[in-house]
Amino acid sequence: MAQPELDLSKAPAHWGMNFTETTHQQPSRSIDPSNVTFPQGYTVVVIGAGKGIGEHIAKAYVQARAENIIITSRTGSDLDRVKKELETLAQQTGQAVKVSTLVQDATKPESYTKLKDLLEEGFNGRLDTLVFCAGGGPVGTLWTPRIDETDVDEWNESIALNFTGSYYAAKYLVPLMLRPQSQGKTIVNITSAASHFTGGNITPASYSIGKLALNRFTQILGENYADQGLVVVAVHPGSSPTPGALGSMPPSLHNILTDDQGLCGAVCVWISKKKREWISGRYICATWDMDELESKKEEIVKEDKLKWRMAV
Repeated sequence: MAQPELDLSKAPAHWGMNFTETTHQQPSRSIDPSNVTFPQGYTVVVIGAGKGIGEHIAKAYVQARAENIIITSRTGSDLDRVKKELETLAQQTGQAVKVSTLVQDATKPESYTKLKDLLEEGFNGRLDTLVFCAGGGPVGTLWTPRIDETDVDEWNESIALNFTGSYYAAKYLVPLMLRPQSQGKTIVNITSAASHFTGGNITPASYSIGKLALNRFTQILGENYADQGLVVVAVHPGSSPTPGALGSMPPSLHNILTDDQGLCGAVCVWISKKKREWISGRYICATWDMDELESKKEEIVKEDKLKWRMAV
């Protein structure tokens, strides 16, 4: 199969990468997680934290002194490594942080019942912020632009990993987040700008569709529970040289992987640190300038921007 080439001139006008005039490849000073201190008992779950973006999201919450961090991954050895790194980082903040791990297949509903039990038994059922970062780039036949040439099992696995797991997470964990002790009431779904594309080069169909579904699900969740104070945001993490990206993307596309892996984590902390109901149900990009984004709040709400709709 020929190596795909990236042509951003074919990117749709609505993909919004320059929604803020200022963009960043690294966390700006105004969203530095180390300048944040979460309240006592603050509890964060990061699903898919064994490496890459998820690992760095967990690190950002440790920098922000969240007291309880639960990380999940399919691979126990990855969790052991990340746990040690988080505990070392916590010592540098001067605050005790309890790091718990759970080996979890994010595509299986029973994994989430186990996670719920862990929260009930070990953390009094408290869950302030849930970050769904399970996901993976397309592999194997999924890079072909021809649907009839794709493998059914690879297709289904991609959809389950990039979207269906977020449904399981919400079904089993949102009830905990609505309890009085869960003060944060924030969900961050890690999506991708790939959801804007329909071509088969940088965004094979299964990946694009999975992330597009995740964006719409974010909007639905935000509307479902708005009256109960739940804030749900979809975040494109930027394009970073994570193990997953380097392992799934053809070498011809590696040159676009220029964003810092810690950028998305800083944005997640920014979302969590105060109630931002105005952004709930919407899609944002971690490379945007968050101060400039907040200055557009009235425009975003009035014109109902950063949501998916059909042009007619």
